[in-house]
Amino acid sequence: MPYRQTTVADLPAISLYNDTLELIALPSVGARITHLRRRRRGREWLWHNPVLPFEVPAPEPDPSPSVYVDRYDSGGWDECFPTVGACPNPGPVGQPLLPDHGELWHAWWTHDVYVNAGVTTWRSVTQCRSVPAFFSRLVEVPAGDGDRVTLSYSVKSTADQPFPWLWSAHPLFTVQPGTRIELPGIETMKVDGGLGPTPLSADADVRWPLDGGESY
Repeated sequence: MPYRQTTVADLPAISLYNDTLELIALPSVGARITHLRRRRRGREWLWHNPVLPFEVPAPEPDPSPSVYVDRYDSGGWDECFPTVGACPNPGPVGQPLLPDHGELWHAWWTHDVYVNAGVTTWRSVTQCRSVPAFFSRLVEVPAGDGDRVTLSYSVKSTADQPFPWLWSAHPLFTVQPGTRIELPGIETMKVDGGLGPTPLSADADVRWPLDGGESY
C-alpha cells in the first residue's frame, strides 16, 4: 500500500510515498504538508519553525492580523485563499476582515485517499466561510521511482454573482548552499518584504533570474 498512517508532533498524519520520495501531511492542521523528502538521500525540502510546533488551530482563531505569524507559522506547505494578507472583505458591507494567510489554514477539511492507475491521490475539500465557495486540492504521488509530486486545485462558487479572490500556494523551503530557484518565462519579480540584511525594499522590482555573481 503506497500510503500509511503516521504522526507528526503527536498529531495524526498521512504519508504518501514511493521508492524515491515521501510526502507527509496533517489533515487536522489545515491540510498542511509537513514533509517532502527524498527517501534514499534523506533530503528534506520543507522548512520547520524550531519555536512553533505544529498545532491544530481553533475553528475561530484570534482575529488579530498577526495571529498566523505569532502562533501557526510552523513551516511546511499550506494554502492561502481567498486572500494572502489580512484585508477588508470585498463582499457585502459589515463582513469581518479576511484573515492573514486566508482561511484555509484553520478550515475544517474532509479528506479521502485512493490509488488508481499507479498514482496515489490524497483529496482534500473544504467549504469556505468568508466567501461562497468550495476549495479542493489533489495531491498525487506516482508509484515506483517517480520523482514528481503533482498538486491540482479547484474552486467551485456557490454564489449567483462573481466574487474577487486571491490564491497562493504557501510552501516554506529549507534553503541550502547551492539551492537554485528556476521560474521559466519570468523576467522580473516584485519584492513583498524581506528578513535580515538585504538591499531590497518592499515593492521593488528586480530582474529575474539574477545576473551571474549578483547576490541579494
